[in-house]
Amino acid sequence: MEIRKVQIKTIDYYKQAWKVIKEQYWILFAVCLVGAVLASFFVLLGPMLCGIFICFLQAFEGKKVNFESLFKGFNYFLPSLLVVLISSIPLLLMIIAPFLMIAALSALGFELAETRGGVIFLGLLFVEFILALLMVSINTLLVFSFPLMVNEGLSALEAVLLSSKAVLKNLAGVVKITLVASLLSLIGQLACGVGVFFVLPLIFAVITLAYLKIFLAL
Repeated sequence: MEIRKVQIKTIDYYKQAWKVIKEQYWILFAVCLVGAVLASFFVLLGPMLCGIFICFLQAFEGKKVNFESLFKGFNYFLPSLLVVLISSIPLLLMIIAPFLMIAALSALGFELAETRGGVIFLGLLFVEFILALLMVSINTLLVFSFPLMVNEGLSALEAVLLSSKAVLKNLAGVVKITLVASLLSLIGQLACGVGVFFVLPLIFAVITLAYLKIFLAL
């Protein structure tokens, strides 16, 4: 499958994405809201992401979005779960890193005295920072995995590899749209936490648009 290097103009992409979804914003809002609620159950995160992208692909094809299509994501349950597990490895390491470090230091005979506590704390912060960067990097590389699975019928491994190649080929542009997406999410979180649901349709729309530009020359 051909991967194109495209010029991603961040503001233009957001404008184009909004133009496509604005007529069906509220149904897509409902799709994102229900999908996000169900995705709070970890094993449902992958299927819900697949279902959300199915709905957004319908919108970009000029079709009327069918809310029931959200649940078609369950057709990709296993491959989507595998992608989620891959993307979650750094998060799991971040959770267990403090325990592993303390266990390792104890095994080496270090005493967790106050004089060494500050050094250990700084070391742990550094490890957590590296793992956080790794998590962001992996999630950025996998950003097109779910639309590739639902639109091209790829396996989890094929989708992960192809998404990674596409992101690396368009790294600067993809990073810019994801940074803006993160900023929008942060602003949404500041609006009593619920505001994030109102920006989710635009974020998913931009990712869908970038996917179509890179893989299908939309």
